[in-house]
This record gives sequence, structure tokens and C-alpha cells, in this order.
Amino acid sequence: MSLVSILRFPSSVLFFLNAYVYYTCIHLNCGFVLEQ
Repeated sequence: MSLVSILRFPSSVLFFLNAYVYYTCIHLNCGFVLEQ
């Protein structure tokens, strides 16, 4: 693997995890608001 690939892979994984957590929080917050 090239250095660029090694550097690009973790950032793409972190981006995916951040997006997953972000949308999960939105989903949970919407469910929490609807239950109020």
C-alpha cells in the first residue's frame, strides 16, 4: 500500500463512523421528541 492509501483509509473510516453516529443521534432524538 502507498502512503496515500494508508492515510486515506483511516480518514474515510472516521468519516463513515461520524456520519453513522450523527444520523443515529438524529434518529434517537426524533424518537425521543415524538414520545414526549
